[in-house]
Amino acid sequence: MAHLPEEALPSDFDVVIEGTGLIQSLLAAALSRCGKAVLHLDKNPYYGEEWGTLMYRELRTWVSSYKEAERGEATPNSGDLPQPAQEVKVEIKPGETVVEIKPPSQHKITNFTESSYEVEVKQPVSRDDQPDEEEAEKQKEPTPSPASQPGPVTWESLGDRKKFFNFDIMPKLLLARGAMVDLLTTSTISKYLEFRATTAILQYSNGCLGQVPCSRTDLFATKAVSLLDKRKMMKFLQFCAEYERHPQQYEAYKGKPFGEFLGAQGLTPVLIRYVLHSIAMVSGEAPTEQGLVATQAFLHSLGRFGNTPFLYPVYGCGELPQAFCRFCAVYGGVYVLRRSIASLLRDEENKVVGIVCTAGQRINCKAVVLPVASARNSFDLTGAVSVTRCSRAIVVSDGPLCIDQASHVNVVTVPPQSLSDQQSCNAIGVELDSTSSNTVPGTYVCHWMCPSVASTAQKDLQCVVDHFYCTTPTTAVSDGAGIANPRAIWSLSYNMELCCVDQEMMLAGTPTNLYVTSDPTSKIIYDEAILEAKLLFKKICPDEMDFMPPPPDPEDIVYEEQVVQEEQVAQEEQVAQEIEEAKEKDGADKGEVDISPDIAESDRAVSDKEQTEQQPATESS
Repeated sequence: MAHLPEEALPSDFDVVIEGTGLIQSLLAAALSRCGKAVLHLDKNPYYGEEWGTLMYRELRTWVSSYKEAERGEATPNSGDLPQPAQEVKVEIKPGETVVEIKPPSQHKITNFTESSYEVEVKQPVSRDDQPDEEEAEKQKEPTPSPASQPGPVTWESLGDRKKFFNFDIMPKLLLARGAMVDLLTTSTISKYLEFRATTAILQYSNGCLGQVPCSRTDLFATKAVSLLDKRKMMKFLQFCAEYERHPQQYEAYKGKPFGEFLGAQGLTPVLIRYVLHSIAMVSGEAPTEQGLVATQAFLHSLGRFGNTPFLYPVYGCGELPQAFCRFCAVYGGVYVLRRSIASLLRDEENKVVGIVCTAGQRINCKAVVLPVASARNSFDLTGAVSVTRCSRAIVVSDGPLCIDQASHVNVVTVPPQSLSDQQSCNAIGVELDSTSSNTVPGTYVCHWMCPSVASTAQKDLQCVVDHFYCTTPTTAVSDGAGIANPRAIWSLSYNMELCCVDQEMMLAGTPTNLYVTSDPTSKIIYDEAILEAKLLFKKICPDEMDFMPPPPDPEDIVYEEQVVQEEQVAQEEQVAQEIEEAKEKDGADKGEVDISPDIAESDRAVSDKEQTEQQPATESS
């Protein structure tokens, strides 16, 4: 990418964007593609912000920075921001005012709890009263040292292999026929990425973890649903796939809870849990229209890349923002990490005319894009920003949650009250194995998330961790039956404060060419981020019709040198033609006749005659 040192930064850009979150990266790629000069800054040393993926070493630094911020010692990642070696005087033109971008007063990620789990293995006593001769001989042999024999995996025993772990800050999935996949394919950005299709969608129901029947084949193969319920479910899914054609079936439930609509369709509680929490992935209080749209998107994505509708990026969700940043850089975008906007320069017409970065350089621009965390404390965004809290837990284990689905990527849902009465929200997990390049062989990473209800994420998700993992320090190895639950090796939980900006509202007091982007939402898919990026793009470039159109075919590209050369040849030909026409006109004015064709014809006749006369003389001799 075009990483330039601070001294080499140009002083004029069309758009300056702070933060390399997904929405900003989408917007930067689209603006650069349509010919805008884009400067993209990020105070962090990594791409993606809350949309990013961190290696274990980076994760520890990230956690430490937020813990220091909670204690009031510093702002997150502020230690990486460069300060001018000496006070720099920025040119302020007449009529301009300086608007300082203040650091956030409240930190969006809090309540970190990290745990590593010890293990003490107790070998079972043999059921035979007396060991046989072979067993007795083995017992006499010297016992190998613990270092030379494989033992239980612990977080400490992984050692240097921890560097191969990648952790998503806020995990997401792509619908196979969703807006993100369409954008990646049409813009050819998919060439920067690699994906894994999810293997199964699992739901905890009736005391066990089983596969959700979301297709016709799965539905009629499962034994968890009766034959009558299978027919009801199949009929309902067929309706959802084309619900727009049957408005009379849901017209009376517009604006009413989706759970109420499902009950009116005659679905049993088991089927309602399947649809609500594993297919539509909405709450029972969500509007019926929202639930139908989500269910339809799920069904339309089935079968494109596998038996499930979801894709997951190899190396983590942070690859998506990086891919769009690469695309922006290809079209001339400039990227500088560990830099941010220190202040805005506003003119008398309430427009931003430039920014001052944290290194003290003035940069002129026509528009500025800020993340909501930077804008919220510097401008009055009351009424335009809604805040939600999300609880997250990352669990590393030595085995999969479901033995039958022990490979690739699984989606796990835990409906409300299915584990305890205190569990009031649906918990969603994304389980990854080593094929996703986020963990090492023999270990699994599961990202859990749910809306925050309790004071900390640990309290919200503790029942999930305790139920699906063995967290006790002593684990007995069974003699053939196997261990029911995988053993937790390491975990990290935290709360995230997520701000959503209503782009349709006029932001009071903000400059007219200042645009604010939202945080990630708690939803598992990316469609809302794309909608917001397209809306901001239309505001910045109202005359542009296409958002990130396909790049031209290499054979159709006409380079500037080629155009100049063709223009020169055309000009020379035109000048030569004009000279020739001028000569002909001058000759006609003087009464001259061009006899050169007649002379050439007479010379040719004389030459033919001489040849015929010489030929008989040669034959006679």
